[in-house]
Amino acid sequence: MEVKDGIAVSPGIAIARAFPLESESFLVSARPIEASEVDGEVARFFAAVEAASDEIARIRLSSGMTGEIGQIFDAHAMILKDRKVHEEIVREIREARRPADYCVREVFERHVRKLSALPDEYFAERARDLKDIEHRILRMLSGAREEDLACLTEEVVIVARDLTPGQTSALDRTKVRGMAIDVGGRTSHTAIVARSLGIPAVVGLKDLTACVRAGCGIIVDGNHGRVYVDPDVETVERYRGHRREYDSFVLSLARGRDLPAETLDGHRVLLFGNIERPEDV
Repeated sequence: MEVKDGIAVSPGIAIARAFPLESESFLVSARPIEASEVDGEVARFFAAVEAASDEIARIRLSSGMTGEIGQIFDAHAMILKDRKVHEEIVREIREARRPADYCVREVFERHVRKLSALPDEYFAERARDLKDIEHRILRMLSGAREEDLACLTEEVVIVARDLTPGQTSALDRTKVRGMAIDVGGRTSHTAIVARSLGIPAVVGLKDLTACVRAGCGIIVDGNHGRVYVDPDVETVERYRGHRREYDSFVLSLARGRDLPAETLDGHRVLLFGNIERPEDV
């Protein structure tokens, strides 16, 4: 059994089999291109941007995501349409005389390094958003398809280096019992989605993916930020008890939800809630 500590971002306890997601790494060519190829590479870049924008719009529409999750997709769509980013990449293609995928990576990585160097968790997470957009454009340029998480056949815990907004929005919510992610913090898009969907999640686990094999047992403790890989029988039974206690606690809160929000001396307290979708009520 191996125990990993990370950052608890969505409460609850998940006990299931691990479903590791491989990190897609796109090989880009740095080969010089001829002057006659430049316009073709520029056109290829704009076609990839258009395809990526269409994909985001399609995911946004089909998932019905609103609130914070919808804002993630909106922000990605805006960056994809940013003319300054387009101009920078086109200039890179024309001046460096390199293929579109190489120039996309060069430009985005420069911005990622700048944001990552800032001493603020929020900006570090925005650097990951840029990585997501870079990944999406490179995938369109390469013709690769993103892994489909909407057709899982059993209950699993997703284990990944990171999850893109497209992957998280397409999760089969009846099968994904938990998430264990190498990177990220409390403001990452994975954390936002997990909390919205009520899926126990721990992020910032650093090298968890290196020690998890497909189908091994895994426990995600989203209350304390701890993950158990290949837990022994005693640990599994102990956490099943913790899960029953937690579920009972959540039910006890539900039983009191219709009581008046009032102090013992008669002072009324107004309570407000921020919801993502009608069914979250």
